[in-house]
Amino acid sequence: MKNLKKPICTLLCGAILCGCAGGSDSQQSIVSSQTSSQDSSASVVMAGDEELNRLYSFSWDLFNQVRHEKEGQLVSPLSALFALGMTANGAKGETLEQMEEALNLSVDQINALSRSALDSADADSTRTLEIANSIWLNQDQADSFIDSYGKLLDQDYDAQSFEFDASKDPQKEIDQWISEKTHGLIDQMPADLSAETALVLVNTLAFDSAWAVNYEDSQIVHAPFHNVDGTEAQVQMLTSDEEDLVMAEGLKGFIKPYESYRYGLAVLIPEDENRLLDDVLANVDGTRLLNDLRTPQAATIHASFPEYEFSSEMKLNDTLKSMGMELPFEDGADFSGMIEGGNIAISEVLQKARIKVNRAGTKAAAATEVVMNETAALVTEDEVDVICDRPFLYILMDLDTATPVFMGTIQSMENNQPDQ
Repeated sequence: MKNLKKPICTLLCGAILCGCAGGSDSQQSIVSSQTSSQDSSASVVMAGDEELNRLYSFSWDLFNQVRHEKEGQLVSPLSALFALGMTANGAKGETLEQMEEALNLSVDQINALSRSALDSADADSTRTLEIANSIWLNQDQADSFIDSYGKLLDQDYDAQSFEFDASKDPQKEIDQWISEKTHGLIDQMPADLSAETALVLVNTLAFDSAWAVNYEDSQIVHAPFHNVDGTEAQVQMLTSDEEDLVMAEGLKGFIKPYESYRYGLAVLIPEDENRLLDDVLANVDGTRLLNDLRTPQAATIHASFPEYEFSSEMKLNDTLKSMGMELPFEDGADFSGMIEGGNIAISEVLQKARIKVNRAGTKAAAATEVVMNETAALVTEDEVDVICDRPFLYILMDLDTATPVFMGTIQSMENNQPDQ
């Protein structure tokens, strides 16, 4: 095989989509009753407590880092984990060690989580969560690609293999594949591919579900939302009675299930209404919080939260470096398990995400892009009010294991007039 001397761009992206309409009524506690009747293979991932706690720790660390960068941040930890996990499979030595430290999981554990997620998605007849991966090779430079690396991604990520002609706008073809796999929610990635691009890897996740119980017109009210800066916005509030209460780490909230009861949206606000959300989150142990989400308390919760739409775009380089992943960005990085003879390092890790939550359900998308170049439980009252008319945290999660798929905060809202 020839020694690769041109810059290499590796693109890894993940997208999550959820939404539409429908649902049926239920009087059972979401997690304690509903998920206990499911086969454990219905979970997003099959993992022991140690692996789940490591996954929680990474998810919270990533979320906690990016939320400091911009007000009301949104991130998909699962997308980032699988994207960076694919990258880590090509790393060796200290480069791999630092990636595993930052991800808080070994590459073998990430591969096993990916395989588990793919198997679970394939076994779900409702196709609530769809996962797809692909490898795109420059036809002029494909002989520098390590075959065993491609075989491993095929084995643990079901990665489809394609070759592209760099002179014929390969990103357009890749974008078409991404659009198809994400049902059109993500139709263009900001990649700058050229004749020097040797390798592109893509991961997509597609989530599609309505609420378990529809909102009636009488449950949608126009009400004020108190923004973090002290201003107010008039918004459409979704009101309902829920049954699974979370009281943990200075937060209180509820879990709103989607129609299959495999997934839910956790919405949490500071228990003390005089405390800022950021102040509470600064002291949260993410692993404990996410474990508490697995065991909510039964209660009648008079809940309300606003319809909202939010998007974010961030560069994760500094975030990942602060989490211990420095060498993969430096000249001394070792990704020789990916490209034979190629001295390459990560140049950029980007994620774009957006989410839309309304009376019908939820639609959300995330894309994670890695560019690589040649180096140079408490006792509570029976009834609780959780009125999210101030900044709140939300987590779209697997109800059985509390695996976080999306995490974000809403700090401010804009005026939203009622539908005519």
